[in-house]
Amino acid sequence: MFGIVNEGDQTEVATIPALSGGESTTLLFDIRFDTGPQQLKLQVEDAVSLVALDLLASDVSIAPISYQLISDGLVLITVELANNGTLVTRPVQLITYNNVVATVQPIEPGDSEMVGFYLPLLTGSHQVEVTASSDEREAKLSNNVATFDIDVDYVSLSLRAGSAQAQGFIRGGTANILIDFSVSNLGVAPSGDFLVAVACPEIPDATCVGETRVESLAPGGAFSGVIDAVVPQGVTGIVLFAGDLEYGYRWGDANTIPITVDVPLQPDIDPVFASEAELVGYYSNGDAAINVTTSLRNDGAEPIPGDYLIAITCFKDEEVVSTCGDVLTLELTDGYGPVSGSVMLRSPSGEINLDLDGGEIVDVNKTIADEIEVSIPERIVGIDRGLWRCFSDTTASDEFPRGSCSGRDGDVVSKWSQDEPVTIWINGLSAYSEQFQDTLQELAPQMNFTYQLVPDARRADIEVYVGITEEDARVLGFGRCDGFWGCTDYETDENGEVVAGEIVIFEINDAGLRQLGLINESIRYAMLHSMMQVMVPLG
Repeated sequence: MFGIVNEGDQTEVATIPALSGGESTTLLFDIRFDTGPQQLKLQVEDAVSLVALDLLASDVSIAPISYQLISDGLVLITVELANNGTLVTRPVQLITYNNVVATVQPIEPGDSEMVGFYLPLLTGSHQVEVTASSDEREAKLSNNVATFDIDVDYVSLSLRAGSAQAQGFIRGGTANILIDFSVSNLGVAPSGDFLVAVACPEIPDATCVGETRVESLAPGGAFSGVIDAVVPQGVTGIVLFAGDLEYGYRWGDANTIPITVDVPLQPDIDPVFASEAELVGYYSNGDAAINVTTSLRNDGAEPIPGDYLIAITCFKDEEVVSTCGDVLTLELTDGYGPVSGSVMLRSPSGEINLDLDGGEIVDVNKTIADEIEVSIPERIVGIDRGLWRCFSDTTASDEFPRGSCSGRDGDVVSKWSQDEPVTIWINGLSAYSEQFQDTLQELAPQMNFTYQLVPDARRADIEVYVGITEEDARVLGFGRCDGFWGCTDYETDENGEVVAGEIVIFEINDAGLRQLGLINESIRYAMLHSMMQVMVPLG
């Protein structure tokens, strides 16, 4: 009998019939061995022979290296493949989720290589197994699987918060706070529109609110803003967070920030009264029209309903101005407001002090009062106020150096002073007369004067003759008219104030101007210039 022993297990392979002297036989047997070094013992009856074998095989191993978010819905996974065996591998397939994701060509014994492949993954947490499979017999299969725990968030919002400042109470023990913040998208996909908002886990009801909507941020984009939130008084722990419009982002340290807000206790009653005054115009006698606006609100926790009569008194040089003053009523119907009101006052020019008094709120020792200082410049008819200061300064001061104003070369600068509109009588060609009236409408608001057209020259402050010839002007007594477009004159009283004026506008028929189409423009210029000379005469 012939037998073979492998690692202590004796197996009968064949039975040999009796052989005559010098006779031999050949045996063929098929036995499965493990890979690697082996030792066989061949035994025929008592005869033993030892045979050493080394069975070659590949040994593919796979190790996880890294994963990287590439774009929305796509992850790059990298593994390392190595051949730890003694035989070249056949092509190796990488398999995950039962799909072949990559095929690697044969690897020499002792060699390794990095292999990357793309895998579509949705936002969320995933466990991905990558299996290395080959048709080659392997020495060991236990190292053919690599496992990745992958957290995918293609939109990765990183939130930062600044200070939280209390801005004032609303009502019922709540206050406004302003929170500075910045948020950036560290992910690989556009964020879409989202909210930066406030949550208050310590407060069971919905009194803690505040949010700001942020438009979609591109990958790497950033936004800075301010949240106006409403929180209760006292010390409150709030959470500033960034989430999509349905609060669907996965939470984490990057997009949630805890903040402690300390809002001081709100007084029971806290009236806030404010007022302001604005100069809106002048009356014909030089008095000023002042619009006074007031507002009242209660920043306290308890309501203070009621009507509050605001008395306004005007003082000039610490004396009461009897013609200036009024009253208005502010009504806090809900006890909180705010409510506002306004009244028009008639005040003299100069430094005016307005005293607003709404009385005292009973039992809380709170008053409703304010003071306003108003500087009202004197009304100047016929010229812009800033220009008038320049025109009237004949001393070449540092503010208005010599040559900087048209009135600098004269010793006297005159102005109109009026209680009634300037009366104007116009005579001459109808087309010129209509154009002169258009000029008046244009200049009056710009030069701050009012006027009235009259049908009789004897009732006019200013006589105007338009579209006449130089000969006509001399017949009317305007002997000094020798200019290109006409002439002007004015009269002043003993105080240097203008009381009357005359204007002559020639009929312009210059051939050169007509050829250039500048006749109407020249007539308009002559009228504007003439009115300026009469309304703002410079001595």
